[in-house]
Order: sequence, then structure tokens, then C-alpha cells
Amino acid sequence: MLTLEKTITELYRFFKLLNKHFYNGEIEQPVIIVQSKGKNKNALGWCTTQKIWSDKGEEQQHFYEISISAEFLHLPTVEIIDTLLHEMVHLYNLQRNVKDCSRGNTYHNTVYRDTAREHGLDVIHNPKHGWNGTSLNEATQNLITSISVDEDAFRLVRANTEIQNGTNGGKKGNSIKYACPMCGTSVRATKKVNVICADCDAEMTVNGELPELDFCDDNIAEMTVNETVIELEC
Repeated sequence: MLTLEKTITELYRFFKLLNKHFYNGEIEQPVIIVQSKGKNKNALGWCTTQKIWSDKGEEQQHFYEISISAEFLHLPTVEIIDTLLHEMVHLYNLQRNVKDCSRGNTYHNTVYRDTAREHGLDVIHNPKHGWNGTSLNEATQNLITSISVDEDAFRLVRANTEIQNGTNGGKKGNSIKYACPMCGTSVRATKKVNVICADCDAEMTVNGELPELDFCDDNIAEMTVNETVIELEC
């Protein structure tokens, strides 16, 4: 039976190779996992902004996390490696306390662009998400070609389906979801309201299309607008 063990092993191997080649081994090794993209509809991968993993041993080490979306493991291996290298740029900037994203960590700024271009990636601009469109440049593609990739490690892929969460017999919510078309911040209201995203100065729309997320703190807050309770989702 196929397992994700070979997938994770291969991802760690490429992390070490890319870290040595582009960063002189300066990036701290994160915990690398494969998991469902969940609500992040278009996210090929993401990294955490905090060290959310800990070693329970005496040294008490802490680690960032890089996640690769299980639903996109069907892509060519070169694109999976591109996603890994994309997230490594974020980790490199995090370690240097350099902010490379804004608008709720969805908009890639010029700092991200410059760092990515210096470390093996071509970058294109997207009006909503900034400089988030990356691909391996020619030199990096040649590097990957020279390395023997275990293609069997990427045979296992998760079905790309939307899972409806809930419990049998539970009360169905009657809230309306609004989303900012620029940064993706969303709110739920118990009645129709006009909601403006203060960060982007943009009107939120009902069931607005959410952008891909590179990382999320999974925070949920509540606010009240005209006596209407609204849940803020990250």
C-alpha cells in the first residue's frame, strides 16, 4: 500500500538540497507536512508565521511548518518543488524579521519578489495577490533535472473535493457570508449588511471568491455591527 512516508522524505531531501544551494544552509529546517488545503481553495502550499511545533526533549527546540496541499500532489514534480521553494522564501524572510506580505498575509510585496528572484524563482505580478506567481527559473530547472527525483514519492494524491462539515441533526446556521475581493478577509452576518474592508477600502460581497493563503493563524473573532453579530474568519 502507498503511504505518504516517501512523499515527506522526498520533500525533506529537496528542502536540504535547495537550502544548501540557494541559502548556504541558513534556513532553519521546518516541519514539513502534507495536508488538505481545507478552506484555502487555491493554495498549493503555505508556511506558518510562528514556530508551532516543539521538541519535547531537553533542548526545547521550536520549528516553523511548511504544508504542501494534498489535493495538488497530482501536479508535475517540478511544480511541487516550486511550491516548496516559494515557501522557503517566506521562511528566509521570517528568520530575518522581514515582512514580505500584507493584507492579512495574502498580498506578496516587492520584498518577496526581490528575495524570490535572488533565490531561483521567476516571479509575476497578480493584481489581487501581488508578486505571488512563482516558477522555477531556467537555472533552477536545470538543477532539478540534474537531481534524480523519486517520482514514486508523488504517486499518492488526495481527491480535490469540498467537504461539508457538520453533525447530523445539528441546527443549520442562517448567516450570510461576505468576503473582501482584495484580501479575502470574510465575515458572517445574521442579516444583510453593507460591510467595508478597512484594510483594502473595498466593499465585501456575498460569497466573494477567497484568494489563496500562504499562511493563516486560524484566529476567529466576533464583532457587532448594528446589533448584528459577525464572526471574523482568518
